[in-house]
Amino acid sequence: MFKLLTLFFISFSAWGSILFEPYFGLSVSGELEESSTDAQFYGPGYGIKFGAQYLNLFGGIDYRIGTFSVDATEAGTTLEDETLDTETYYAFVGYEFPAFFKVWAGLGVGGDASAPGLEFSEGSGSVLGVGYKGFPIISLNLEYMTFKYDEVEPGDDSDLEWQNLLFSVSVPINF
Repeated sequence: MFKLLTLFFISFSAWGSILFEPYFGLSVSGELEESSTDAQFYGPGYGIKFGAQYLNLFGGIDYRIGTFSVDATEAGTTLEDETLDTETYYAFVGYEFPAFFKVWAGLGVGGDASAPGLEFSEGSGSVLGVGYKGFPIISLNLEYMTFKYDEVEPGDDSDLEWQNLLFSVSVPINF
């Protein structure tokens, strides 16, 4: 009986793995609101997911950075024709289906953003994603993200909220 239990627990622990997933993506539909001004943004985003996978469940931390070009709809706004650099952190959980698809959701646990003359901090948000793993070593992903920054330097009353769709290509590695 002891040998059977030992064999069971050794094989049970072999089902888990460490998840390492670098990715590159493009924001295909980004909208932001700074104070009362609306703007569109687009540009590349890079990141890495690090966590664990057990059977089909996975979870961990997602760190991402982006450099976005902002196209304001109103002249005279603070972010008119500027570049917005973001750095965000998400805690995520997900499920990988046996038929090449995976889904995940996450909560923003921190981040900051900067534009010329402005520094936004104390960020929070959420992410929902779906991925297709029908290729040998890559995954095609689509994510919907929202984020809000509550603090701004210099200390005026503006805040920054944004949401976007990010199309990305990732290389999920489990070891």
